[in-house]
Amino acid sequence: MAKFSGAHSRTEFSTTCETLCDRCSSLDLDDVFGSASRPRRGRSVCRIGKEIETSSCSLCRLVFALRPSQDASDKDNGGPSGQGPLNDANSAYDLCTFSAFQVFGWNKRISDDLEDTILLGVVPVGWPKTEQSTLAELSSRGFIAAVSEHDIDSRFTVRRLSADAIDWDVVSSWLHYCLENHLRHCAKVPHASIKDLRLIDCLDRQIVTLSQEEQFVALSYVWGSVSAPKSTGSSHQENDLPEVPEVVEDAIEVTKNLGYRYLWVDRYCIDQRSHEMKHSQIQQMHLVYSKAQFTIVMAAGEDASYGLPGIRGKRRKEQPMGKAFGRLLVSTLPDPCADIRRSKWASRGWTFQEGLLSRRRLVFTDWQVYFECIGMNCAEVASKPLDLLHIKDKGRMQSSAIAENSRILPLKGIVSSPLAINDFITEYTTRQMTYNSDILNGMLGILQTVRGSRWLVSHLQGVPVAAPYVYPLTGNFVKIRRSLLEGFLTNLCWNPVRPSRRRKGFPSWSWTGWFGPVSFTETSAGRGVGFDIEVDLERKSGELVSWAQYEADCDSERDIFHMPLFIHVQAWTLQLRLRPFKGGKVFDGASATSFVGDFWGVSTDLSSGDEYCIPAKLTKDPSEHEKFKEKLSLELWDGIIIGSQNFNKPHARAEPRGPAVLIVEHLEGGVTERVGLLDLAAPLLHCFPEPSGFSYRKTMLESNNLSSLLANRTWRKIRLG
Repeated sequence: MAKFSGAHSRTEFSTTCETLCDRCSSLDLDDVFGSASRPRRGRSVCRIGKEIETSSCSLCRLVFALRPSQDASDKDNGGPSGQGPLNDANSAYDLCTFSAFQVFGWNKRISDDLEDTILLGVVPVGWPKTEQSTLAELSSRGFIAAVSEHDIDSRFTVRRLSADAIDWDVVSSWLHYCLENHLRHCAKVPHASIKDLRLIDCLDRQIVTLSQEEQFVALSYVWGSVSAPKSTGSSHQENDLPEVPEVVEDAIEVTKNLGYRYLWVDRYCIDQRSHEMKHSQIQQMHLVYSKAQFTIVMAAGEDASYGLPGIRGKRRKEQPMGKAFGRLLVSTLPDPCADIRRSKWASRGWTFQEGLLSRRRLVFTDWQVYFECIGMNCAEVASKPLDLLHIKDKGRMQSSAIAENSRILPLKGIVSSPLAINDFITEYTTRQMTYNSDILNGMLGILQTVRGSRWLVSHLQGVPVAAPYVYPLTGNFVKIRRSLLEGFLTNLCWNPVRPSRRRKGFPSWSWTGWFGPVSFTETSAGRGVGFDIEVDLERKSGELVSWAQYEADCDSERDIFHMPLFIHVQAWTLQLRLRPFKGGKVFDGASATSFVGDFWGVSTDLSSGDEYCIPAKLTKDPSEHEKFKEKLSLELWDGIIIGSQNFNKPHARAEPRGPAVLIVEHLEGGVTERVGLLDLAAPLLHCFPEPSGFSYRKTMLESNNLSSLLANRTWRKIRLG
């Protein structure tokens, strides 16, 4: 891999003039930055008032650039702990010391050789200086640090960055460190080869099909409103790379600068005229991104015309800086992970799996370059003592060296826990898709990667067929004797975050069949054994495949088992009457802990005379479907019981849970669709009438009450689509 010299000197001060006001001239910066051996979070160095807005003082201007904004205080009702909102014209700020240990969550347990570094934070007067919420807000703006003349192997140091160019020495060092040390995680690639792999030859500007897999780089970006490229075909002339948008030109430059020749970009490396080619490449997307040496991520701008900041003359945002007493003081810049999470790239559906499946990600933001592999993460502005932060064999960073929310993707890779796939689906469903038909394809690479692991066997229309593990409330993974059918049924109990509308072409029993975010709760994860239910899958031809046959063939790559629109369920069912409930305060103990808006639920007296409510989580939005809204309180609804119906049944050390009830609607043509969910493992609401409506108190459903609720169940067969 080629290495390139830096674009600027670490000690080049010529563009920064040292002009200090009387207050800043009185500061003893040697004492401030030399206090790492006795740091105290939030120790005030000085107080600065509203005059900083018009001051010519180098340090005041730096403080002004990093002050928390009006928006920051408003979003939390007046900053951390509810302090009054900022008024930029009248606010005063304390310049306070913080240690790198506090900011990054480090401590001496990581390494005895690890040294602390002092950073300065701009804290509005009245904000609590020791609360984590204040620290998070300061991280989102950036701290003030003194630039070191060189990197120090035992502590965190800060670099001065150029707005015009990237320091390729720094970027190359990250890749080299990962390639040389992260052999257990980052070096692993799938054994399967990529069929018909086409790549951009960055030297010859040709689109080539290689007879054997060469090392290549991939690009993850947002296409946006840019006009589509001319289609490429198989002739020699048409294999010439056509005119491409800025982000592709910039990615070609990055690929060459880091010593690679080949680049994969979906728009140019998939024959857009061939449906068969597109289908084949979508099926192999997990291989493309997991086999790429690294993935270039465009986390800046709205579309492909924006390009990569810092490449080919596109300027980045200027790093705030000032000079005082011969020291160059610079901003540590906004937390890159927070910056990336706010980007257009992080809002799109396809980019989720592209980032997640990549072993190494080189992310370009408007401020800096950020690197994240399976084993570590680094930012261009900061030099970290990587050897000290890693475990002994340098295979990855120590978990304690990774602060919460300091990565965009999980440490140790994507197959790290039994509930990881559910978390991924939850995150994915918050994102946007240009084409509704892509909802499953955009997640397929992750499902295929996790498939076959000890956590996931397969999936049906995106619903995981989970392996025999549960996650009880103790927080430990417990292996239980649970069938694959029970694993699938457990994950049918996903929850809509809010009622939604149907997505055509996908079944109602899958999250793919609805717009909007979903979640998987601990109660559904622990609903592990005791199912009394039978399931058959319906082929497109109408032929039924038994669950036993599916299990026998689930290692097959045939799409038919992943794409049934209908499942035939034989199960115990209940008839339910839903009614609307007014919103009100919800008490969990002595005081109100939350407020619930108007909702639908099932009313029951539990033989006590008092009214209790089992809240229904409607999947189908009554406001979007008038006929459904009219039917809600007028008709009896069928509910399919999923899960254990006996609290006293042994659960192989896992804590017992109540069942869930899928609320279904019978439509014309013998089709039944899911429209809601009752979770009998979640707390009930004890209703207390008040003049303005209701208040509610949480209570758990006892086993004798559960038996009473389920007493009138009937065994039925339902075709669920």
